[in-house]
Order: sequence, then structure tokens, then C-alpha cells
Amino acid sequence: MTQKMLLSICLTLSVPYCFAAPEITSITIDNSDGKNFIEIHGTGFGVGPNVVLFDTFSKDKEGDQVSLSSPEIGSWSNFGIYGGKPIITAINNQNNGFLIHDFSNGGEIKIAQLETIFSKDQTEIFMNFDVFIPEGATFPGSSTVNSMPSVSSWKFSWLVDGTGISNDGIYDLVVPSHTGRGSFAVGGNEFLFDWISSSWFSYKEINRISFWQKANKASPATENGEYYFRGMSKDEGVFVDNRNDKPIFAPGLVSNSFDRVRFPGWTGNGDQSKSNVIYDNIYVAVGENSLARIELGMVSDYNGNGMPKIFPPDVWQDNYIKVSLIPEDELVGSYIFVTNAQGETTQTGKTICGKCPVKVDLFIE
Repeated sequence: MTQKMLLSICLTLSVPYCFAAPEITSITIDNSDGKNFIEIHGTGFGVGPNVVLFDTFSKDKEGDQVSLSSPEIGSWSNFGIYGGKPIITAINNQNNGFLIHDFSNGGEIKIAQLETIFSKDQTEIFMNFDVFIPEGATFPGSSTVNSMPSVSSWKFSWLVDGTGISNDGIYDLVVPSHTGRGSFAVGGNEFLFDWISSSWFSYKEINRISFWQKANKASPATENGEYYFRGMSKDEGVFVDNRNDKPIFAPGLVSNSFDRVRFPGWTGNGDQSKSNVIYDNIYVAVGENSLARIELGMVSDYNGNGMPKIFPPDVWQDNYIKVSLIPEDELVGSYIFVTNAQGETTQTGKTICGKCPVKVDLFIE
């Protein structure tokens, strides 16, 4: 079995069950310097990801404008191209995120956008982010709650090469786009990558989106690449789409790469007067090994976790990973999972004890 066939099977199952999957042998809690570090010991972790941005929007206060230095890892480059101010608000009076519509300009609604520009052009990316429609607000473009409009109305995130956001021969990709009447797609102005289901989208709960794409290095526009999309919510479940039967970039484009991503990409058309969305927990890894990740789940079987949460590593070695950005209140009763750069995941997670003494090994038989 080739590596590509193995990865295809792993992605098709949504949760990999593959040979040589990473194995966690123990977890150590280290708070010797007053800060909780999760130390993961095991084998087969491989090489870790290059996480360029991770933002839980926890630094700024509710009502403040998001600062460009808000992320725990990396920084935002600018406030996008639409002129709106991203304002911090709470999701169900709990963790913070930012609102994508700015109503502070009288009757004019401005899109509040955050953009990060990478240090160099990229052909591989993994990103994960949450979106939530607050109580009383509507889906972008819809005049009524709990419904999607008949028109194209919302680009959730937008991968862009420079200024290429029109049908101009420059690469862009929306992940995902609401194209009208509840239809979702992953695609750009130059080409459609795939239609995807909207069955996973919730009007009442947090929606989590994971996306990965990797172009063929030698021939990104003519040879098949690899692609993975996962949409999930607590009440509507999980939807997974993956392909390795088409190139990541379309032939004839000016470039076969991208250098930035925007959250959100765009909203418009339909009735935007009552619509708003909160974005939270944005994670972006680029370059080789971007598929490698640490996830936190609530049950030991990876398949049983409908909403795994991703955290960036501080240190990643083949037999050791160190993570510091997991809040203490999320540790109790949770399970850690490791996915390597080939898409192979530990099938059975290891428990975490948030109140463990310093340097206690947690062995699970």
C-alpha cells in the first residue's frame, strides 16, 4: 500500500486507522514554573506542524476592538479590506470571539475582517476555526432566523494570493462558501473544488471547521493533490469530505500558491440587517507537516468525538510533545490525541487529570 493510498483511506474514514499510527505511552503534567504544561510521551509522532497563528481572543476585553497582537501565536497583519472593526464579544457569556459585522456606522453595515499574511508563498495549509450565530441574529443574507437565503451570502474564510479575489487568473479559495439555498462549496473564482453538505451546520451551537490541502510539489496544477474538509457541530453532527483525485491549483493560473488568509472572507447579498456571526479559536499551520496536530476530546475513542479541539504544540519531537495553551478547566476528564503529518491518529486517547501533582505519569492500560 502506498503512502497516498494509506492517507486516502485515513481521510475517507475521517478518523485514521492506519499502520504505524502515533502511540501515546504516558502524559505528564508539569506546573513547576507556575504554568501548566502537558507533556506527551510516546512514539511515531514524527515532525510537528509550523503553526503560524493561534487566537482564542482571550487577551482583549468584551467590547474592545481586536488588537493585531491578539493571537497567542503569531499576529494579525491587518483588519482586511472592508473597513469594519472586529469587536470582542462573548459566546453564550463564556469564551470570547469577534463579531464580523460592524453596525457602528449608522445605517451602514461594514464587514469586520482579520487577515494574516504569511512570510512566504504556501501550497499546503491546515486551518481550524469556530463560527457561532448569536441569539437573535440571522445567518448572513437571511431575513429570518434558522434559515439560509436563496443567494450567495457568506465566504467563511478566504485563501488568497495577493489581491486575487476576482475572476482574474490569480489563485483564491473559499473554505467554505454559502452559494445559495443552503448549498456549500469549497472553491474560488477560478475553479470549484467540491460541493459539500451543509447538514453539519447549526444555528444554535458552535460550528467547527477543519480544512487541509496539500498540492503536488512537482506539478501543483496538473498532478493530483490532497484535500480534506470537516464541518461539525454538537447538535447536527459531523460531515467529512476528502479528495485526492484532482490538482489543488487550476492550470493556467498566474501563480500556484497563496500568501494570506482572511476571516471572514466576505458577506453580502440578501438581507444583512439582522445577521451577525462570532468567530473564535482560529488555528493556522502552513507548509509541510501542517496536518500534524494535537486534539482534545471528551471520550477515549477518537471516532466518538464529534467536536475535538485543537491546540498548538510548544515542542514537537518524534517521542515527545509539550503543550502549554490548554486551559486548566478543560483538562479534567479530557483525552489527548496525536495526529502525525501523514494523517495517522492515535485511536485511543489518554486521559488528563487537571489536578494531578507535579510530574505524575498517567499510564492507561
